[in-house]
Amino acid sequence: MSRRFDASCSPAEAGAQTGSPPSRGDILVGAVSQTKISTPAKAGAQLGDGDNGALSAVTAAFPTGPRPSPGWLQGMRAIPDVSCAACSPAEAGAQTGSPPSRGNILVGAVSLTGTSTPAEAGAQLGGGDDVALSAVTATFPTGPRPSPGWLRAWGGVRAWRRKHAWRTAAALPLALLATACIGPRPEAPAATAVAPPPAWRTALGPGTPIRADWWSAFGDPALTGLVGRALANSPDLGAAAARIDEARAAARLTRAQQTPLVNGSAPGTTGQTVSAFGTPSDAIGAQPAVSISYDLDLFGRLRQASRAAQAQLLASEASRDTVRLAIASSVATGYITLRALDQRLAVARQTLDARAEGLRIARRRAETGYTSNLELRQAEAEYHATEQLVPAAELSISRQENALSLLLGNVPGPIPRGLPLDRLAAPAIPDGLPADLLRRRPDLYQAEQTLVATDRSLDSARAAMLPNLALTGSAGVVLSSALADPIAVFSLGASVLSPIFDGGRLGAQADAAAARRDQAAFAYRRTALQAFREVDDSLAGVRRSGEQANAFAAQRDALAGALRNASNRYRAGYSAYIDQLDAQRGLLTAELSLVQARADRLTAYVTLYQAMGGGWSRDDAAIVRR
Repeated sequence: MSRRFDASCSPAEAGAQTGSPPSRGDILVGAVSQTKISTPAKAGAQLGDGDNGALSAVTAAFPTGPRPSPGWLQGMRAIPDVSCAACSPAEAGAQTGSPPSRGNILVGAVSLTGTSTPAEAGAQLGGGDDVALSAVTATFPTGPRPSPGWLRAWGGVRAWRRKHAWRTAAALPLALLATACIGPRPEAPAATAVAPPPAWRTALGPGTPIRADWWSAFGDPALTGLVGRALANSPDLGAAAARIDEARAAARLTRAQQTPLVNGSAPGTTGQTVSAFGTPSDAIGAQPAVSISYDLDLFGRLRQASRAAQAQLLASEASRDTVRLAIASSVATGYITLRALDQRLAVARQTLDARAEGLRIARRRAETGYTSNLELRQAEAEYHATEQLVPAAELSISRQENALSLLLGNVPGPIPRGLPLDRLAAPAIPDGLPADLLRRRPDLYQAEQTLVATDRSLDSARAAMLPNLALTGSAGVVLSSALADPIAVFSLGASVLSPIFDGGRLGAQADAAAARRDQAAFAYRRTALQAFREVDDSLAGVRRSGEQANAFAAQRDALAGALRNASNRYRAGYSAYIDQLDAQRGLLTAELSLVQARADRLTAYVTLYQAMGGGWSRDDAAIVRR
């Protein structure tokens, strides 16, 4: 071997160069490692004469073969009067009167007499064990410099352990100190707490539980079919489902980061070399290997990240349910609006027919000279004023049908109708207290899980500031045309990575995660307050719109009677045409207002069901969690 090493290197330094762990019973200090030899005789012959003036020892470490007789070999003479067969260097030194010196320790060494060169020592040792030996150690002050091996004597191992024991003892306090250095965990602001009111501001009496298909309570099969088509074909719902798939993949990714990573490699080499005699030689080699690495995640950095991803998955699922509820509510509201427009168009056409009949009478009376042309012009103006209501209603109907077609996931087209507006049933009032609302709305559950995800991300960011332990290992085989047999190789390792100075990067990341957690907490509070408001608004809308519809119905009936009286008086000549005209105008306005009030009342039921969660429960989220 041509590499030079320090003859007095430590076991750790020697092991770092040889790659073999220290083992008790065979310490080799300042040794020339000879490879591809099978007997001490061959090793001695390879070493040659060495230093003929100061031979210390030749050690053959064989599991079998000539059993050793220990002794200190100093210079060219052997010490024959050492009595112990396996004594330590200190004991051997005490018997011989010579203190042990580093680089000259032989435990279990064959005492060689009358030898002055490694060749003679190898010849005296003989064949030994031809199976397991790969090196003969010759310690000479001069001559071939040593390639250090692992020191395999129990005394050296103990010294090595005593030297490095402080590292293990200091590891645990350092880890605890690092944990204390990251500081206390920041809590969410107290202002983000949600306190539900004890009762609703607008009470409508006892209610009934909400059904999942609450839209069927209106009693219109056409509406039920439209909602079903929208839930099956809506592009918004499809996009929400795709976001769930994305969140589920992200959760799988974070879980996979907690498992060992196994890789395989098979590099190959080929080359040609020329010897000193000009002889070329080709070599082809390969080294297939398998490597594995595993992050122990001591402080839960990856575990908390996985929990954050799982919470985000649940938030995505709740977001899909929120979209589903919004689509059903939009279809129901759009259908009610469409039926209201249909009824407005019917009222406009009925009124237009009445105006046409009044115009015919006014024209005949003017032509016969019974009345002036003033009444004729008033009748014509009123007819055309009513006439413009028809195309306006038809335009609104066309736009509403196109809007519903979009919700259904179809191109613009006609929408099938069912019951008229005045025959749609009013659903029952849903029950529930404000405290129950926090568990019955998918958007509140989404905000809650978003808060959980940001909270777990904060824990992960704080854990990144603590030491991390990773294990690595590899195993493979070296194949080459220059080798008679393949050589197996392996390595095992562990690394502890702890931040010492990063300019505040990790601290800034933890502070940013805490700020995002606080934002999510305030967003949850805002969502809860908005939910309370929506329910109270809907309850008030159901009550007030119902009262308004009843008032408009009474006004319509009164104006209808007034119109009959004014028409009779006008035909009998007791009143002017203006009285009949005023009654017609008032009746038209009352009928249109009644249609709108009925639509508002039914729409208020829809928004109430949506505000109360539409029958959603956390059992749906529990299915996702399982």
